[in-house]
Amino acid sequence: MIKTILFISRPRFWIYLLGPFLVGFVAAAGISDAVVSPVFWYGFFFFLLPANVFLYGVNDFFDGDTDIHNEKKGIKESLMRASDRAFYMRVSLISFLFALPFFLFLDTQSTLLLAVFFLLAFFYSAPPLRLKAKPFLDFISNILYILPGVIIYQQITKETVPLILLIAAGCWAGAMHLYSAIPDIKADRKAGLITTAVLLEKKNSLVLCMILWGVTAFIVSGISPVLSLAWIYPLIVAAVYAGYMSLKKTYWYFPWINLLLGFLLFIYVALV
Repeated sequence: MIKTILFISRPRFWIYLLGPFLVGFVAAAGISDAVVSPVFWYGFFFFLLPANVFLYGVNDFFDGDTDIHNEKKGIKESLMRASDRAFYMRVSLISFLFALPFFLFLDTQSTLLLAVFFLLAFFYSAPPLRLKAKPFLDFISNILYILPGVIIYQQITKETVPLILLIAAGCWAGAMHLYSAIPDIKADRKAGLITTAVLLEKKNSLVLCMILWGVTAFIVSGISPVLSLAWIYPLIVAAVYAGYMSLKKTYWYFPWINLLLGFLLFIYVALV
């Protein structure tokens, strides 16, 4: 059972929710306060496992129509069988319950943002909204990945994250989603889903990824020369567009790239 739950949570993507939380907390409170804070350690646990189980458990539960056509399902990501539906529903619900201490701790504005996080995580896959099947709303809804950092930063400082940083982070998250959807174009088309990637096709989707990641790189490189490494994102996409690199292979490089650059960002906010 534990092995199945871990598989559902997609460990290679844990950093996508945990990373923004860590950066947001340290940017707001500093690393010395973080290590002695119960809220920090509970948030570390929650955005490491329960939040990911909820996010991807709901996704797998409602994506049976597309997953049967997706070659990575059952190998690198979980593939839900019909007999597993009740189990997926239970683990997703239990994972959500782990958020209740946060709802008790957060102020009103941060509570609303946490609610938005769960609504986006649920309705990205679930009807009647099923945002994943709505062009442009699919990758825009991916801002849910930056919300853990926004929520905790706002809760601690009582200030909103600067708009320019929200734009940079939002463009990063949107491009990550769109890039990950390109390998699924064939499977989504077979299932009758019209995603942004299906609508734009591969080449145009890559161009949009380059633009979004270019905006992110432009903004963060103006903050610190160290963060100029973010230009690796549009450069990789440009290489894929030109045929010098494989899209499917680079898709699996990004968790490691995100881990490295996320670590550099964490160190940067901890030192400034």
